[in-house]
Amino acid sequence: MLRVKRCKRILDDKWRLLNTERSMARYDHFLACEYGETLEVGPGSGFFTVLLQKERGVDDIVLLEKSHSCIKLLADMLKTNGISDVLVIEGDVNDTPFMGRCFDTIVCLEVLEHLINPYKALKEMARICRKDGNLYISCPIKGSMPPEIFSGHKQDFDFLELRTLIESTGWIVYKSFTDDTYQYFYSRRKC
Repeated sequence: MLRVKRCKRILDDKWRLLNTERSMARYDHFLACEYGETLEVGPGSGFFTVLLQKERGVDDIVLLEKSHSCIKLLADMLKTNGISDVLVIEGDVNDTPFMGRCFDTIVCLEVLEHLINPYKALKEMARICRKDGNLYISCPIKGSMPPEIFSGHKQDFDFLELRTLIESTGWIVYKSFTDDTYQYFYSRRKC
């Protein structure tokens, strides 16, 4: 676990590629959502984490990242942007260290396609999310980033397949849509 500081800017040259209008626009709809106590699963470099704090002022956030190398990138991104009071935990979404019903919101952006067992991960997220809590998911559209080309990808979901998977694991999808590359799902935990 590590703790770091609070947000001022996203301007470091290393991250300039992520800070494009297209990247920002992709996350705009998630920034308009409700939060509360938040878990971000697989934050990677921390780009969305910085946006949550900078644009929304979400202070109560925990980051769960499995990759030790991503945690190093994440720590660098958070430090560069002056982010503090964020708890970073190295762990697996299939077996989290959290007691049940800890979070109001779970954010899972571009993670499910990397998992061997996304069903188990979604069930675990339902277990640790509070009653009427929210789950925000984005994932590449089937064929846009196939596993045979993107070596880190284990899954290639079509829209209906992913929606069905989400709903089979304790979530109700209340809003969903696609753009040219990604599919987006807003879900609420079933009681």
